[in-house]
Amino acid sequence: MSPTRIPSLLERSALLHPKRPAVVLREGPLTYEALLSLAIRAAAGLRAAGLLPGQRVAFLSGPTQESLAGFFGALLAGLEPVDLPTHAGVRALMGMLAEAHPAALITEPTAWVAFAEAGELAGLPPVIFGPEALDGHLAEAGRRRASLFHEGPAESRDHEIALVLYTSGTTGRPKGVMLSHHNLLSNLEASRSVYPLLDAERYLMLVPLHFVHGRTQLLGYLAAGATLYFSGGFRFPQEVLRELETHRITSTSGVPFHFTTLLERTRLAQTPLPDLRHLLITGGALTPARLRRLQGALPNVIIHTAYGATEASPRITHHGGAALRTRPESAGRPLPGVQVQILASDGEPVPQGGLGEVVVRGDSVMSGYVSGDQRELGVIDEHGRLHTGDLGWLDPSGELRLAGRKSDLIKTAGERVFPQEIEEVLLAHGAVEAAAVLGAPDPVLGERLVAMVVGRGKERPDLEALRAHCLKQLPFVRVPRELHVVTDLPKTPSGKVRRAALLPLLEAARRAAGGA
Repeated sequence: MSPTRIPSLLERSALLHPKRPAVVLREGPLTYEALLSLAIRAAAGLRAAGLLPGQRVAFLSGPTQESLAGFFGALLAGLEPVDLPTHAGVRALMGMLAEAHPAALITEPTAWVAFAEAGELAGLPPVIFGPEALDGHLAEAGRRRASLFHEGPAESRDHEIALVLYTSGTTGRPKGVMLSHHNLLSNLEASRSVYPLLDAERYLMLVPLHFVHGRTQLLGYLAAGATLYFSGGFRFPQEVLRELETHRITSTSGVPFHFTTLLERTRLAQTPLPDLRHLLITGGALTPARLRRLQGALPNVIIHTAYGATEASPRITHHGGAALRTRPESAGRPLPGVQVQILASDGEPVPQGGLGEVVVRGDSVMSGYVSGDQRELGVIDEHGRLHTGDLGWLDPSGELRLAGRKSDLIKTAGERVFPQEIEEVLLAHGAVEAAAVLGAPDPVLGERLVAMVVGRGKERPDLEALRAHCLKQLPFVRVPRELHVVTDLPKTPSGKVRRAALLPLLEAARRAAGGA
């Protein structure tokens, strides 16, 4: 029988592999039985501290034994964990806390100091510095432990909220996405049917746990009985390559930023990684040129890509292996149990191959936003479908092709242009490491195509040569009217370009160039 509650994943693996390391952190390894024991202890302490089933408990912490035990302990106690982004500023965090209204905040002393320095301590919920601070309640909690498990029929509780994650909010306020046990487990099961998770895996975690990708990879690999190694991060990319090598990692995953960095700033192609078998790219697509470079650097690794959204728990489609090599521009096929439709602006399905908004239906579609305004925002419609805000089409074989975000669409000289198409051409030029295209207001064209590029290494791209490169590969109307070289592009913590910040960057580049 399939699990109906998230804690069952850890319980089952602890039963099957008690002495196997579940996670390897900076403090050292933690076996499955030890992680479950700490989670039970944290659950008992949370209950004894007065937290009741159905209440929320917020987490603001990096990956530690305490935060992992607290997360599973909260679920065992019937609480709703709220993952707060560790990179967010105090003001943004206070807004999330005010909206989610957790009964407690589990954090680290350094984060508490940031709130204190900002004068926000009075607005915080009760603060717990890690689950070990609950030990004073454990005498009473010991009498309650038997009641922590299976309180009532699990079948009636699988739609309770298992996790709240806050989106990055790069185009507006952060949104608290509520995912139920049923949402997450159905998506994990569908993902495992197309992406192998073996119990002998050694997985390297590159992304933070407050991203839906990080949290669901944690759940998926722990459910499989794998060992998860937490990376020290990309401050020193060569160290990440060393982690892949010395830990004999068999699989890893990340966003395009991670693998672009490994390609550009490490000796990835020259470093033997005989144990690495699978690699998953999500959170955006590598350009076909960079994907080919990655495949060339890792010829014996099966590369997978996934398209998804936090609101979809998160996987929507999967693409990998030989199919990815022959059709790198495809986003792949929907996961089992996930239905993808392409709708026109009037809400009607478009003809086969027609461009429209990508809309998703299935058990993994979120329960809603904490704010409750998912219907008013047009994200969830009256049929329970998720409107992703992405534009695309389904090809004759049923694979999804993505064109870009609805909000990114540029209208210039009567043409509809997506930045991604032009950015891929710019990135194919050898002197360009990063590129972003936007539409700047123009009295004649409506929007004027402008490109900003970052040079590769110390090389400064020749703008006339770059324009000639674009003219060879794009219709004239899609060739940028302006080209600027900048030192860096504004990005989210996951490596995506923050398009809302591009116009101020353009204004600064124009001033530096003497006006335009």
